[in-house]
Parts: sequence; C-alpha cells; structure tokens
Amino acid sequence: MDPIDSFMHEDQRFINELWKNTQGAASYQTWELAQHFLDTFIQGLLLHIDIEEKILFPALEERQGWSDGPTSLMRREHDEIKYQLHQLKTMAEEWSVDEFRETGDLLTSLMELHNSREKIVFYPLCTQAMGIDTEEMLSLAQAQLWSRSRNPWKAE
Repeated sequence: MDPIDSFMHEDQRFINELWKNTQGAASYQTWELAQHFLDTFIQGLLLHIDIEEKILFPALEERQGWSDGPTSLMRREHDEIKYQLHQLKTMAEEWSVDEFRETGDLLTSLMELHNSREKIVFYPLCTQAMGIDTEEMLSLAQAQLWSRSRNPWKAE
C-alpha cells in the first residue's frame, strides 16, 4: 500500500467506525447519542473531503495538467455526499427513524462506491503522479488533521 493510500485508508476506517456508531445509536433511537456521533462523523468526513479537495486534487491536477478528469467526478460525488449529510442532520434533529435509515443506507452506498474508486484509482494515481512530493502532500494532510483535532468542533 502506497503512503497516500495508507494514510487516507486509515482515515476512512476511522470515519466508517464513526458512521457505524451513529447508525447503532439511531437504530436504538438514542437520538442525543446519535446526534453526537453524527456530528463527529460529519466533522471527520468533511475533513477527509477537505484534504482531498484542497491538497490532493489541486496537486494532482497541476501535475497532470488537468482542468477536468477523475477529480471532477470525485468532486461531484463529494457534493452528493455533503447533500446526504445535510439530510441526515435534519432527520436526526427531527428524530425521523425511517427517513434516517433510508438516507443512511443511500449514504453508505455512495461512500462505498466512492471509497472503492479512491482506493483503486485515485490514491495510486496521486502517488504515481506526485512521486517525491508524496511526503509533502502527507505532511500537509497530517497538519490539517492535527489542527482540526485540536478543536474538533471547528466549522469550516
């Protein structure tokens, strides 16, 4: 596993665990706990997306000379994921069990498809295209994670 893939995959595993905790709390209708897990999950997922969109995508696009390419598909998927996150937040606030479950199932499917594209295509492409700059990209990503972890409720 290459360095970018390893780093981002580990972050995805953490986010997936937060999502499982959110789903579990919602299924037992412990809404305060579900909302807490959901907030933490959303924060983590948005940070993951920020790392891709603010660090990895621009570096890859510059390196490859793209104005359109795989990153445009990834951005569209990010937009859809963000929309579903907003829907979930609303449903958790309204304590809508069935709607939360349906939207959660859709989000899970979107994330699984998106994550598989990242793992199979995008992260290896980043490592290949960036070569020696991989360590610099990881340092930037780690710095962003660290700064957010000092204030996990910081909104961006």
